[in-house]
Amino acid sequence: MGFSSWGRLLGGLRHSMNLGGTPRRRRVGSSITTEPLALETRLLPAATPIGAPVLVDAPADGDVNTVERDNQSIAADAAGNFVVTWHQETSDGINVMARRFHADGTPAGEAFVVNTSSVSDQRLPAVAMNASGSFVIVWESGDDGPRRDIFARRYDADGTALGSEFRVHADVDDLRLNPEVALSEDGSFAITWARHDLPSSNIDLFVRRYDSTGVPLGNELEVVSDVNQQSPEIASTPDGGYILVWADLFQLHGQRFDADGEEIGGRFAIGTTNFAESPAIAVDTDGGFLVAWQGTTEFTFDYKHIYAQRFTAEGVADGDQFLVNSNPTVNREWAPAVAVTVDGNFVISWTGENPHFSYRDVFARTFNADGVPLEDAFRVNPASAGDQRFGYVAMTPTGDFVVNWADGAEGDLYVQRYVLNFAPSDIVLSSNSIPENSPAGSVVGALSATDLGLGDTFVFELVSGDGDTGNGAFEIVGSELRTTASFDYESQSNYSIRVRATDLAGATVEKVLTVDVANVAETPEITLSNNSVDENLPRKTVVGVLGLTDAPDGPLKFRLVRGEGASGNGRFRISGNQLVTKSRLDAEQQSSYTVRIQVTDAQGNVTVQVFEIEVGDVNEPVTRLKFERASFAENMPAGTVAGTLQAIDPDADDSWTYELVSGTGDGDNDLFTIVGDEIQTAAELDYETKSHYSVRVRVTDSEGESVEKRLTIRIANVNEQPTAIALSNSTAGVNQKAGTVIGQLSVLDPDRNERFQFSLVPGAADNSLFQVQGRNLKTNVMFDAPAIFPVRLRVTDKDGLWFEDDFSITVE
Repeated sequence: MGFSSWGRLLGGLRHSMNLGGTPRRRRVGSSITTEPLALETRLLPAATPIGAPVLVDAPADGDVNTVERDNQSIAADAAGNFVVTWHQETSDGINVMARRFHADGTPAGEAFVVNTSSVSDQRLPAVAMNASGSFVIVWESGDDGPRRDIFARRYDADGTALGSEFRVHADVDDLRLNPEVALSEDGSFAITWARHDLPSSNIDLFVRRYDSTGVPLGNELEVVSDVNQQSPEIASTPDGGYILVWADLFQLHGQRFDADGEEIGGRFAIGTTNFAESPAIAVDTDGGFLVAWQGTTEFTFDYKHIYAQRFTAEGVADGDQFLVNSNPTVNREWAPAVAVTVDGNFVISWTGENPHFSYRDVFARTFNADGVPLEDAFRVNPASAGDQRFGYVAMTPTGDFVVNWADGAEGDLYVQRYVLNFAPSDIVLSSNSIPENSPAGSVVGALSATDLGLGDTFVFELVSGDGDTGNGAFEIVGSELRTTASFDYESQSNYSIRVRATDLAGATVEKVLTVDVANVAETPEITLSNNSVDENLPRKTVVGVLGLTDAPDGPLKFRLVRGEGASGNGRFRISGNQLVTKSRLDAEQQSSYTVRIQVTDAQGNVTVQVFEIEVGDVNEPVTRLKFERASFAENMPAGTVAGTLQAIDPDADDSWTYELVSGTGDGDNDLFTIVGDEIQTAAELDYETKSHYSVRVRVTDSEGESVEKRLTIRIANVNEQPTAIALSNSTAGVNQKAGTVIGQLSVLDPDRNERFQFSLVPGAADNSLFQVQGRNLKTNVMFDAPAIFPVRLRVTDKDGLWFEDDFSITVE
């Protein structure tokens, strides 16, 4: 018959303390009300409080929760439900009380009295609970005298008492102290206690085993009978045995027992501290165990701290003892309690007292299965003045744990629930394969994280880092990994992604996952690596490489064939597995061609497919500049259009800019401007001054390609009115015969090489006395006396433009 107790195996431990070797009967006063201890800085959110502290029980008026060193105990089941027991002083005496709680911290009923007899004081209870929720409570019964007994009572998971209380031992003499209990999963249990043989100072340790119905399995067994043994603690092991630890004159010892209660090996020492007291023990599911105690490396009672040591299932020390609180803020730490998870992670609680013993607080610290602290020590009770003490702890398999303590100032009992958070250690994808051609948004698989904090929830995200090359092809929705595109096995057969999982406390783990693309049987298709080619490239230019999807192993034979879509075959040919051009292509002439290609695979299967080949339009430089002259004559105002420019360019849809530039033939650039595609005059031009002009023009296309040309601009001559008449001589002689030439006529005219006709203008002048022949002005009469005669002459050019002027002829 083996003994295992969820309250002992997974937490819910209590311990006792005996100073100076005397039996434990000391009551601690409750009048201390000074400043509380400071909360130490937390390293990691390993232990996270769940809600506020819960009041277990407050004494009614006139009652007192008498707080002795072991006045309360706590144990939990596998679901997280827990029970708290304590002794309570009333006007009728001291009774053992208990109250059950649900896993969420809400009470599962009122507090109830455990003991059925109140003849004497009932005090210092201890409780053990198994995974199903059944529990056993043990306690001391008796007054402050030479006799005290140990009693127990069994309960089912609903809190129903399974019979009345019963005395554990047969002998009713002597003083029995410090009962502890270990409960197995099948309901069997073992109880240990210390017996003080009065009037001697000998204190011996006993154990008695019971089956699941409460029937004793033999008599009580004296297991340790040295001079001064005290503060026994018991815990069951996975193989049905149990481990007993105790204090012997301030040195700690332990003994392992098998399922039949027989010793396994000899006693083993625990720790090396001085004044070691109050051991607490917890066993993990592999049988390894941890012992915590209060002690000092000095030779003094005043400066004690909490130490612990880990052991293998064989009882061999697994490393040296270690100081639980490496940075204590108090001079005295005592009353440790310890609980473990199924994986060996553990929590230790204790009471810390300031240097002047004026106030106390309850502290705790969590460790992983290797004994590495998960965080700094932290205060359990709120930051309130008073005497907070005697913290005991129970833990569930998931890592949730509960600490209870007593408020010595108010006589109240409290519990605080915690979740023991661990960083997730792994990420798992339920499926790492997706068929090719699945639509975007397809679910690859569900993500999950491995975490010692069972029941934790996680946020998953894709993150940057090694192995993130495929992140862009996926998204995470909730815990589902989904695609953001349709995958092609032939293009890429797998993707690498980097995923991070974050738990509720912010702890993370990252992992690189590989998603495989599953090949799906598809109708073979001819592939062409590229379906466009730029114009003007030389013949034999490679358009693209041909291939065949889902082709059997072996060679492929491609050729151009007749049929629908073969209109462009004549401009291309196939060289091996390449489609190449047969001549230069011109996008302006034809921008695309269709070709019909056939492939025969190694098994003789034939596939035919039509492709459209795009001809890329490449910018071609302007080849020349054309000038269309306008009808343009001299004397036109500035801004007159002299002609229109035109770029001769293979790219008919291109755009061009024109400008006058320096260079050969730019001599008359200053006399012209270019507006758009027109050459315009910048001044009024005169044919007689210059009949043709030279300019240099550049035309540039949209890609910056340009050509320059020297242009000659010619202007047309315009007939202009004569501007003056000149007479070489205006004097005639007296008595000269008629017809005598007086002088020759000449004309001023802007037009060179003009022909003119001179005549006398009829009117008031003495024109009748003279005549004009050709360019000569002659007399028409013989003058017999000197005189002056006015005449008016006209000159007319070949186009009928004329000019008149008055002259005076003097006869002498």
